[in-house]
Amino acid sequence: MFKIVLATKNLNKKREIEEIIRLKDIYPVKSPEISLEGAGKPLFNGVRFLSLAHYPSFPEIEEDGKNFRENAIKKALATANFTQELALADDSGLEVEVLKGEPGIHSARFAGEKKDDRANIKKLLELLNAELDPQVKNRISHRAKAIEKINQSLQNVKLALRNAK
Repeated sequence: MFKIVLATKNLNKKREIEEIIRLKDIYPVKSPEISLEGAGKPLFNGVRFLSLAHYPSFPEIEEDGKNFRENAIKKALATANFTQELALADDSGLEVEVLKGEPGIHSARFAGEKKDDRANIKKLLELLNAELDPQVKNRISHRAKAIEKINQSLQNVKLALRNAK
């Protein structure tokens, strides 16, 4: 059995990656011995996925790449060097078109170094509120939809009054 170490301490991410691989029939090597069939067998028959949670002394990796790819490569190399095993890494983030791709690689620390999801969401919403074109905002807002319903109702009343004359 050989191991592939996923460059994450997040066990939920580990499960997600395993599930994606299982659903997509992704094979780590080309070999007739590897199969996804058989309940209770390890994923890929003979391949065991570990996370960095199995390596408590693994140091924090500074994700200072210029893009997701650079960060993923850096994490994979650091993981492989530290564990002396095959490594798989990813990097991802939220890219918002109206914010020209931001927060992008800075998603986790968008509102500060603490990786605070609530603060990141709050900052993103504040920026989006400021970035939306007023016409777009008025078209999609609840207020605009409510006013449109009132307008339709008034048109119906006007039509009914006209027909009653």
